[in-house]
Amino acid sequence: MYSRRLPRREEPHYDTQQVCMKGHQITASYNEFPDFRQDHCDKCGAPTIYKCPKCSVEIRGHYISSGAISGASVPVPDHCHNCGAPYPWTETKIDKLVSDILVSTTQGKSLDLTPTFEKLGLSKSWEVASSALAAFEVMVNRKLEQMKLSTDGDYDKRISRLADALKNKGIPFDAIMISSFRTARVKVLHGGKDPTETELGDIIKYLKTATNTLFP
Repeated sequence: MYSRRLPRREEPHYDTQQVCMKGHQITASYNEFPDFRQDHCDKCGAPTIYKCPKCSVEIRGHYISSGAISGASVPVPDHCHNCGAPYPWTETKIDKLVSDILVSTTQGKSLDLTPTFEKLGLSKSWEVASSALAAFEVMVNRKLEQMKLSTDGDYDKRISRLADALKNKGIPFDAIMISSFRTARVKVLHGGKDPTETELGDIIKYLKTATNTLFP
């Protein structure tokens, strides 16, 4: 790690980061060292950007404080700190994840609801997340029926009823998994918001875990 003393004292601020469309960092000191700028990535040849394509706010780079630039590495962010939109490289990762999930679960057959989702501003990641969340709820109801328990009440009551019944039988039902599903359900199904890449990955992971637990 290194630091360089600037010739004049400046207010703490972020420099700008330049990244290629596939997520390779070009420079985290776009303004301070303009010679490091590149129109295309030297690793993959993709075009580069230094602003969010959605809101045009610059991508945060090195933090400059007390007249010094830290030499610590700066990670490439997944989402814009200003508007929250995923950067192009994040969208690419999400699209690949969604594509892999769809291919593995639909066996090449799927109903194309893309036009409807586009009109509502809903992405493919929302489609997969909402399907997984709905499947989990169906799974809970089926398990309650299998255990001769009531399926009455709202989502939280049914989840709690099932968790208590499983606990009495010595079957683990991850509390973190339940909490994650509850949070994602509110955001995705009720709020109509896209899950982050991490949230989508957790939803799929926990759905598989719940399947193995409830229907081994």
